[in-house]
Amino acid sequence: MLKQIQTALREADVDAVLITSPQNRRYATGFPSSAGVCLIDQKGGYLFTDFRYIEAAKKRIGEGFVVEQVKGSYARMVNAVCAQDDVHTLAFEEGFMTCADHAQWERALAAKLRPMGTLLSRLREVKCQQEIDCCVAAQRIAERALEEVLNDIRPGVTE
Repeated sequence: MLKQIQTALREADVDAVLITSPQNRRYATGFPSSAGVCLIDQKGGYLFTDFRYIEAAKKRIGEGFVVEQVKGSYARMVNAVCAQDDVHTLAFEEGFMTCADHAQWERALAAKLRPMGTLLSRLREVKCQQEIDCCVAAQRIAERALEEVLNDIRPGVTE
């Protein structure tokens, strides 16, 4: 997904994207977590997360990503990458981020925040083969579960 996101960044004319929602972090990194911040720019991807996820994230997240445990604040770590990689404009998830979070990020970041619009949702609409395979596997599991339940469903039976 990293290369597709980087291409979308060039098309959107932003230097990087700040991903704070769990669903888009998972899409970008392939790693599910309830905490963390992902930043992707043209040089690579970065996942900053807390101590609960750091070991698993380092094992599971693939090439092109730097995984680091958050030290201090997420904003401090994002600012360090922005300075290192010459990032001046950061797309953000306006559909996910609250006004309070946006104000806090805007005060803390050196880069200018810009709404990402459909940047990631357009990419998520088109499935790669691995995603298709996962959908098929999930459907097969659902079909087996239904077959099992059908044996128990009849008039007069309650939950």
